[in-house]
Amino acid sequence: MKGEPIASMEVAPEELSSSLCAVRLCVPETQERMERSLSKLGQLTPVQAWRVGDALELFDGVKRWRAARALSWKTLRVEVHALDATGAKVRLLSCNAASGLSELEVAWVVRSLYREDGLSQPQ
Repeated sequence: MKGEPIASMEVAPEELSSSLCAVRLCVPETQERMERSLSKLGQLTPVQAWRVGDALELFDGVKRWRAARALSWKTLRVEVHALDATGAKVRLLSCNAASGLSELEVAWVVRSLYREDGLSQPQ
């Protein structure tokens, strides 16, 4: 699993798949703050994705992605990483280690790694 993106591009928000949204909470107040921030400041940080065939799957930047859709943005800046689903989940945890994920979200990601990706706790 490499840390640096392999590509950076502009993508329409509806072109990003979002299966990992299932492990993220959507708090309305937080989402509204993100919408106000994007309206006022624009997109300061690209969202993070990986390739699944010809599609791009979002793994970090869910609030920005949701806000861009709510604001009817035509494009978002996306950094694409050479990952698989397991690597994307691990990156999601590491990208948000400081304060980005709630304990429940961390538990959902760990459960997904165990149930869907077959990883054991030591891995």
